[in-house]
Amino acid sequence: SILVLVVVALIGVPIFFLLRTKPTCSNGMMDGDETGVDCGGSCQRLCQMESLPLVIKGDPRVLLVATSTYEVVALFENPNTNGKILRAGYTINIYGEGNQVPLGSIEGKVYVPKGSNFVVFEGPFTSDSVPVRATLEWDQTSLVWQKDATPVPELVVGQTAFSRLEPTPRLESFVRNPTLEGVQNIDLTALLFDAGGNLVAAS
Repeated sequence: SILVLVVVALIGVPIFFLLRTKPTCSNGMMDGDETGVDCGGSCQRLCQMESLPLVIKGDPRVLLVATSTYEVVALFENPNTNGKILRAGYTINIYGEGNQVPLGSIEGKVYVPKGSNFVVFEGPFTSDSVPVRATLEWDQTSLVWQKDATPVPELVVGQTAFSRLEPTPRLESFVRNPTLEGVQNIDLTALLFDAGGNLVAAS
């Protein structure tokens, strides 16, 4: 027994530490302080069970831009205050009046910021048939949630006004950064609602 223990101590222990892999967030195993496979704990990636689903605020809207020219807009909310998605993939199917078969489809990717509203915007595109409705489906494999503890830029949107109403409204607005911190890669979408809260235009 003593001889076996000596052999294990001299050979087995070094081999164990030589072959043992350190816990990482990319080894395809649940190890370390992870709460899932390569997610949770100290990993940058959040596990699916740690994130709330995206909330759509109304159906996607098909908007007329000009004759035979349209755009599609969908407004979403990300309820995860510390979770973002860098490139969330989606497919938009566009339908005509009474059609069950889509007139066409649009695929794209969007950045999902933490704890805020964001817009999926596609267009302009042309169509010989009149599109009246659209659906949006997320590519579930692309919804990779990541932790984000960085402060949200304190941008101020103000002095919003219409410079003219006819023949087409022109919206002018100023975005101001009141801090000393630089802000880059800003994506702005303007949404115009009527008195009943219906989305009627976007840019």
